[in-house]
Amino acid sequence: MDPETLWSERRNHRGRPPAHTREAVVATAIGVADAEGLSGLTMRAVATALGSGTMSLYTYVSERDALLELMIDAVTGEQESPTASGDWRADLAAFARAQRTLLRGHPWLPVALTGRRTLGPNALKALDHGLALLEPSGLAPSERAEAMALVSGFVVTYIGREVAEHQALGRAGDARQFSESNARYLATAAASGAYPHLAAAMADTAAKEAKESKEAKEAKATKATNAARTTRAAEKNTAASTEQLPDPDQAFERMLAQLISGLG
Repeated sequence: MDPETLWSERRNHRGRPPAHTREAVVATAIGVADAEGLSGLTMRAVATALGSGTMSLYTYVSERDALLELMIDAVTGEQESPTASGDWRADLAAFARAQRTLLRGHPWLPVALTGRRTLGPNALKALDHGLALLEPSGLAPSERAEAMALVSGFVVTYIGREVAEHQALGRAGDARQFSESNARYLATAAASGAYPHLAAAMADTAAKEAKESKEAKEAKATKATNAARTTRAAEKNTAASTEQLPDPDQAFERMLAQLISGLG
């Protein structure tokens, strides 16, 4: 697979004009992957969804791996780009949350990214924007690139694990039963005294989560009280000022904050 050919705007077609655009083929492939996962992403499956012959797909893309590269870049274009505020740590966290939202929207994407070999136009644009957000950090350009790779790698790994767990557990009831059983198992292991450092880490995490949960409940109660005392317009302002994170998850936010705080 030649990156120059893959991302070139000039694509030569022999014979009669193609019935579809490459963009339509990629969009169809994304739909197949969203529904069936990477295991269901075959040239035959894409051709069937497109309503064409399998061999005709090679008019638009040379191989499945090349199609996957195009798919990755196409969905990367969906990622929201946070506006630079001057607070580079907050901006980098917003960038990571946007990436997390994108990955959750396309569960096949974390695995696909581990095999990506090139960066398309949308990926380059996203990367360049991320590097721009880090300008106020004082980091050298190469250090900014390393920071972006570190944070993006964390997000991809974290969501990859989430997706894998969800797929392995299947139904919500199964996931809840596993979570409860696993919590009991780990609590027993921690109480055994055989893993003192793990037990300390678990206790500290539980304390932090309890504190965060209490603060969240207090904030929610305060917000409700303020809303009851104000007009509709004031309620909207209060809601905007106390808006929750786009995709709140205590563990993710805590690890992301620790990661970013160590930069610069």
